[in-house]
Amino acid sequence: MEFPAEGVRVDSVFFVEGGRVVWFSINVSAWFKGEAHDVYRVDTAHGRLHEQKFWQSGEPEWLEEEGKEDYSREFAWFRRAVKDNCLRWLFKERWKNEG
Repeated sequence: MEFPAEGVRVDSVFFVEGGRVVWFSINVSAWFKGEAHDVYRVDTAHGRLHEQKFWQSGEPEWLEEEGKEDYSREFAWFRRAVKDNCLRWLFKERWKNEG
């Protein structure tokens, strides 16, 4: 099987206060035919947790009604989700762009 992208980048940023993850962002991007594409993002920007699946619409899907003070569990869960699903997401993004 051919790897679906020329390159992949996973960025993870988080802030800890008092032993709690109070803000985080995980971004997956890839290069197809020499062009960079956003693939997936999950973060707590704008005060609450949301994710964006760019192979679908790229519009944020809000995952909670209001923010909270500790995102430690969510950060760990989404880091694992990226690891487990990244290859599948890369194929979806490539297929979207190849028409």
